Amino acid sequence: MDKTSFRFDIQSLRAVSVILVICYHFHFIYQNNPIFSGGFIGVDIFFVISGYVISNLVLNELEKNNNFKILSFIEKRLRRLIPALYFLLITIMIVGYFFLLPKRFIQLGYDVIFNTFFATNFYFWETLEKYGAITGIERPLLHTWSLSVEWQFYIFTSIAIFIFKNQIIKHFNLFFIIIFSLSIILNLFVLKNQTNFNFYFSGSRYWEFLLGVLIRYNQLILRGFVKKYFSNKTINLLLFISLISVLVFTLSYQYFFFKKIFFLVVMFGASFIILMGNEECAFSKVLNTKILIFVGAISYSLYIWHYPIVSFFYITGFDLYLSSLNKFLLLIPLFLVSTISYFCVENIFRNKVIIKPKTFYIIYLSSTFLLIFLSIFIIKSNGFFERINISDKKKDFIINYDKNRVRPFDYKTNIAPNKKTILVLGNSHGGEFFELLSTSTRISKNYNILYSLIQIDCIKNFIREKNKSNCFRKLEFKKEKEFIKKMKLLDKIDIIFLKTKWSESDIKNLKDVIQFFRKKQKKIVVVSLTPSFNVTDIYEKFTPKVQYDNFILINSLFQKNTILDKYYLSEGKLPEGDELIKMEKKYFNSINWDKLNDFNNRIEKISNKNQAIFLNDINVFCDIDDQRCKVLDNNIKIHTDNSGHTTFEANPLLRNKLMRNTEILKILNIN
Repeated sequence: MDKTSFRFDIQSLRAVSVILVICYHFHFIYQNNPIFSGGFIGVDIFFVISGYVISNLVLNELEKNNNFKILSFIEKRLRRLIPALYFLLITIMIVGYFFLLPKRFIQLGYDVIFNTFFATNFYFWETLEKYGAITGIERPLLHTWSLSVEWQFYIFTSIAIFIFKNQIIKHFNLFFIIIFSLSIILNLFVLKNQTNFNFYFSGSRYWEFLLGVLIRYNQLILRGFVKKYFSNKTINLLLFISLISVLVFTLSYQYFFFKKIFFLVVMFGASFIILMGNEECAFSKVLNTKILIFVGAISYSLYIWHYPIVSFFYITGFDLYLSSLNKFLLLIPLFLVSTISYFCVENIFRNKVIIKPKTFYIIYLSSTFLLIFLSIFIIKSNGFFERINISDKKKDFIINYDKNRVRPFDYKTNIAPNKKTILVLGNSHGGEFFELLSTSTRISKNYNILYSLIQIDCIKNFIREKNKSNCFRKLEFKKEKEFIKKMKLLDKIDIIFLKTKWSESDIKNLKDVIQFFRKKQKKIVVVSLTPSFNVTDIYEKFTPKVQYDNFILINSLFQKNTILDKYYLSEGKLPEGDELIKMEKKYFNSINWDKLNDFNNRIEKISNKNQAIFLNDINVFCDIDDQRCKVLDNNIKIHTDNSGHTTFEANPLLRNKLMRNTEILKILNIN
């Protein structure tokens, strides 16, 4: 083992890492392409650095005292990470009261609670479809998943060392190389289809921490090996190449085909910097500038503050103003608040002379209980819904339009023996299609109607007899089990409807899916792609003709809803006559008809070639001849978002159109 003094080069590497992450999340673009598409690697480098630094502390203590004090270790980690995080959480909750809509405020309450339990990575895995999606950028604490992963590494490692101290010291490399190998195999192979779970699961990230741990433990041997076979000039060159590879990855990630291989190469390049970065050479002089060392010092505060700052622009609907110049200007308040956090929060709480251990634990525990209490209060108070100072009629129309909806996968599976059975497979669009079928008296009188939430693409794994879809955020839990349960009922199923928001991957696997069910002697009906309306991402200046008390909050409501909702908020009434016709045409023209027709033509072609029935339901939503899409029915809103989702209250209208404007009844042999 090697006693290592403070490493300024590692502090500078921290600076580089946090700058990459900030640039990635600030989404700087050039000619509509992200400049820092691979900037997320900064988090992965942070993990390697954490593994190195923490193992350095632990190994030095073991070498000095032949003892590992787990409580002392946990206290140091708490002092290092919690005060600045709690300062952020309290600040965001206060700011959120004035800026966040009730649904987002409730969500923030849950996010805060899971932060206090170091479990946000599991929570976000459960509640988010994909890291980096627009729903993600509107959650100001999404980036804290990495802090939970880090904490889980600290807790697992410290407990392992505390319990198996003698065995680990004796077989240090063997112990951690085995765990390293298991983790990287888990990441690259076992969970490769479980994209979201793989991303958030600490076990899939453990190898990155252990890379730092193994570098620290074997540092003398590794450095000796490098110096034996490479000259100082060559080492200096390799260090520059390693740093350049990180930058190339950041700037060119989107253009590489073998992204995983390139990622691993860059990670080991960053590890080489950690191993050899303190060598006296030109690289060291370039890396260890005063500015980078300072940025490295405040890197933790920079990391926890940068995401909420940019997130609130998206939450409030002011993201239109986030030009590259304005994003760059945002760095000024970011560095200011991070500097304050570093000197006034981080440094104070890390100082045991200023904050005694007993005092620290009192502050920590009381702050934790306060945050949990406030979060529960926010949740139980429905996000302080009364802050939305508009009429109940407007609230029901704009916000509470789905208050009576029961999630389709919560419907009970009932199969009456005297009826044929329909199974609808698809995502949320399939769920809404299921609602139309199941609430139709003419259809439900003749058929049992079941539904299972599944993307068509995901059925491919079930077809390959893996007996699981490998597509849900949860590995083996409710939705996965529910899908498998429905598949076990295949012998009782007569007709299968495939209805989803079709993707290229779905279309690619459609032939195999149809053939699989055809071999089971099932009648297959493939339903067309539902039109998507670009009606929520259109920024408009909010100039209401009616008075609102909380303009900032109402502006958020205005910017985050459909053009129909915007009209209602701005004008104080729903459109009528020519204004309504004008809006219906606007909805029609917002559809990407080239893509819609291309997808539906390909879906129809595949269906016909494989003896499946193609059902085009476009006339349920739009009048092609008049080039209008109905948006209101007896003052009931029909469309809710950009994805083509509809309100529950609009189901009677849509159901009647499905019966009248399509061949659904003919397909089901219903007169």
